[in-house]
Amino acid sequence: MINKFFDKVRYKRRQYQKDAIKETARIYLDNEKFFDLFKEVDSVSQSTGVGLTDYAAIFAYVKKYKPHTILECGTGKTTWVISLAMQELSLADPHYRPKLVSMEHNEQWHAEAIKNFPAERFPFVEIKYSPKDVFGYGLVRGTVYKTVPDYDYDFVFVDGPGQGIDGVLAGNMDFLRVVLNSKNSVRALLDNRKATIWAYAVIFGSNKVRFNELFSLGIVDPVSKDDVLIGDLDRMKREFSNYVTCDGSNLFKELLDS
Repeated sequence: MINKFFDKVRYKRRQYQKDAIKETARIYLDNEKFFDLFKEVDSVSQSTGVGLTDYAAIFAYVKKYKPHTILECGTGKTTWVISLAMQELSLADPHYRPKLVSMEHNEQWHAEAIKNFPAERFPFVEIKYSPKDVFGYGLVRGTVYKTVPDYDYDFVFVDGPGQGIDGVLAGNMDFLRVVLNSKNSVRALLDNRKATIWAYAVIFGSNKVRFNELFSLGIVDPVSKDDVLIGDLDRMKREFSNYVTCDGSNLFKELLDS
């Protein structure tokens, strides 16, 4: 009974926090004149999009870290949001040269996105179609876009494609593939993709990957191919120690009571 009471308290506290964050996001987006953009997007796009907190977080993230070359996995309303953030950065800094590649695996939705997106306003954006493929590295495998333009990306936003392989939930490995092909460190945001977040925690270590429950966003701090744990036995052992218990008393008790 008491556990149920505290569960309800925790649930109401989380809901209060989420409502407060949504209101903060709404005020932030209103100040950034986002809703004028949303009206325009909604007039031409059938995309359901993501939540206001996602839009605010993505826009603020791009404005703060100023990535020059972004890979977006999954074209949608966020394509417009990222484009606007990069455009504002380029207007503030003439040396800033933006490039956004937005990938889409659904041919019909890709054609719709191409038709509706204001390419003349955001000439630095490429919206590309590619079917899904499977990419594996060591003990981890997941979905990727089969063909992605070869740029030196410094930020990846993942909201596609689907994560299923042969009917089994997997992760998305486009970010890993970018990291393996890059000479520099790369950041990532993952839109509520828990399987992908878990996979990257295995690949890069739990100190580099975290999930923000209130925003429903996975965050990967800057990582390079040198941060990949798979294949480095000593570092894998150290990371594995986070999951290991040395207390055998409970297990011994369970065995004796069985």
